[in-house]
Amino acid sequence: MITKKFSALLLALYCLPSLAGGVTWQAEVTFIQVIGEAATIKLENKQNEIISELQNCSPLVVKAAYEGEPWYQFGKTWSNNTSREQYIKALNKLIVAEENHLHIQFGYVGEGLVADDSDKPCEVESRALMILDDAIISFNQAI
Repeated sequence: MITKKFSALLLALYCLPSLAGGVTWQAEVTFIQVIGEAATIKLENKQNEIISELQNCSPLVVKAAYEGEPWYQFGKTWSNNTSREQYIKALNKLIVAEENHLHIQFGYVGEGLVADDSDKPCEVESRALMILDDAIISFNQAI
């Protein structure tokens, strides 16, 4: 039987090469509403160095729901390495951060945050969230 530590190590070894292209920045969760497994999260950038255009959003509104990659996509790039359980843990960390006014590291890999509408570039969708190295990472499109 595979232990949890061994599984985490395998996940890290599989994901880290892919995550090398991701970005994270310090943010404050100013609002979070969870209905079922869907969440609306508002983030304010708390980092001076701009490494993503999304840091200019005030606030960045993330609409999250665990969906995984489309069933028809050949070659899954991240959804085989994320789970609903990891998504729920990430949501819980965001709730604690909002309740306690804590800053978090938030980011994405590849096109991990996709705008709902081109007229609203600061309202984005996430199809999965996970905690990796104490940061909340968002996934959406293929890496």
